[in-house]
Amino acid sequence: MVVADLFSLAQKVALVTGANSGIGKSIAQAYAAAGACVVLVARRAAELEQARTEIEDAGGRAAALPCDLAERDALFAGAARAPEFFGTPDVVVNAAGVNIRRPMLEITETDWDATMRVNLDAPFFLPQRLAPGSFPTPLTALVMNDPVRWKQMAERTLIGRNGRLEELAGAAICLASRASDFVMGQTVFVDGGMSAAG
Repeated sequence: MVVADLFSLAQKVALVTGANSGIGKSIAQAYAAAGACVVLVARRAAELEQARTEIEDAGGRAAALPCDLAERDALFAGAARAPEFFGTPDVVVNAAGVNIRRPMLEITETDWDATMRVNLDAPFFLPQRLAPGSFPTPLTALVMNDPVRWKQMAERTLIGRNGRLEELAGAAICLASRASDFVMGQTVFVDGGMSAAG
């Protein structure tokens, strides 16, 4: 047995939501570098196309599938279209998310519905396997740009700092590869020990 083959994603098809930026884009790039064909899913088509171009320029294979996961019909239509690019996905990563940062009494019904549809409905229909800690992404920009709050997040980890996006690659590739064939029903916390620290 060649150990490197255990972590190869050659012949695998991965679907990654939120693949236009942040965690989703980072995981999609890692999967492509490991040999997977990647279907990139996100709402903003221009950013999605840019992510696809970056992967292909680096020698990977990717397809862009614009889809608003907050719309149930669009979610199902996107899921139906996904196999058209490279075949049925072997791996699905739900990295899309909504994070409305307003006082609770200012959250509208529309805000609530969109949040629940993206953060709960999409992962319900598509398996989610990673639980990332604090990483610099567009969703964490408000906290990241506040030095006091960003430092407080870092202090909640056992490692004493917040994550770097490339640090998600190892766990993401492992979970998508043959190396984790017997790993089922687990949540892998990639959070610098934040969950263990309590």
